[in-house]
Amino acid sequence: MSNKLYNGFWFPGTTGFISNSHLLKNYSIKEAKTWFYMPSWVPFFKYKSFGLQHHVPEKNMYSMKAAAELLNYFKISIKLYDVEEEDPHKYCWRGWAEDATDLNITRSVDGKKVYTHVVCYTQDGHYVGTPGDAWMLLKRGIISPTVSKEGNSVCSIGYSVKDGKWYGWSHRAMYGFQIGDTVKKGDCGYVPKDQADFIDDCTLFWSDKERLNVTSGLLAGEGARMVKTSWTYSNKIGNKKLRNQISGVTTPLPDEYGKGAWTSKTEADSRQMAIDFASGVS
Repeated sequence: MSNKLYNGFWFPGTTGFISNSHLLKNYSIKEAKTWFYMPSWVPFFKYKSFGLQHHVPEKNMYSMKAAAELLNYFKISIKLYDVEEEDPHKYCWRGWAEDATDLNITRSVDGKKVYTHVVCYTQDGHYVGTPGDAWMLLKRGIISPTVSKEGNSVCSIGYSVKDGKWYGWSHRAMYGFQIGDTVKKGDCGYVPKDQADFIDDCTLFWSDKERLNVTSGLLAGEGARMVKTSWTYSNKIGNKKLRNQISGVTTPLPDEYGKGAWTSKTEADSRQMAIDFASGVS
């Protein structure tokens, strides 16, 4: 497939004005530029902007070539569900892909329409995600993703043979760590070193331009293990009903503390940073 960029216009409330030929292929949005915004009084539009998107083709996850490469590292589970079943979670067939041709997925079984669920696992049975998720890991050089701690079933960390970093991730974000990297307060992978540091971190987490006078403290009471964070909403917050109102949240104290601000000096340190990041974005 060509690496030539595909250009598409986006209009309010849409992800792109694209042709049928575009829909039949896998593209990712590489860049988006806003040309101008609609006035606030224009009705019906949730996203009031016009602009241009640049799309770059990606390899089809279900192509024979991609599937063959995935099967070198992962097990691929295929489940077929009868669309006419009253229980939408009841599958009419399940199995493991033995080779790439198994992913040439059927749309009917015994004349009944079916929909498919295709996901990847590591060789030792830990969940990786969709073929797209697994392909993303392979592109980063993560050929052996694993769980962050014993008892977990979903892969969230892995070492990259491409750049030598330990990566941590969730459905929200991914980041890689190597020797020499530093974690500081406010970072997603920061783990407070003690109770006072945790209380301070709660204040920092909730502090932004829409919340004023943010304070945190341990709730009163014998054996209390909850931190109360309070604030006053700004008079400029979008939700007018919240303006100047006092609000807050409670957060339980952690069972374990971390290292606070620190620097990775070994591969084991980088792995721990990846674990802490994965926990922070989970």
